[in-house]
Amino acid sequence: MTQAEELDEAAAVAPEKVTWNVREVRIRLPRAGIAALKQKADADETTVNALIARYIDQGLRADGRPGLFELASWFGNYLRRKGGRDLPAHDRPGEQDFS
Repeated sequence: MTQAEELDEAAAVAPEKVTWNVREVRIRLPRAGIAALKQKADADETTVNALIARYIDQGLRADGRPGLFELASWFGNYLRRKGGRDLPAHDRPGEQDFS
């Protein structure tokens, strides 16, 4: 079993006990850009963090590089379980497409 599969399995059983290999970064954006991201995240019923991760994933892949979800296949599960806007539908595999 790969490390990603082990994380996925552990997260399914007890997500609060999983140590996710993530690092926080800070970026500065114009207020209008943040407002647009919030509006899009609300429309997609997701978090701004998940939306930005999706955009970064798409940008990396457009540049011919591995995307976030290829580099860390468990990252979609991490995004589904974090944030203040988690909805029950977002915890079910296949309900939200983060790629």
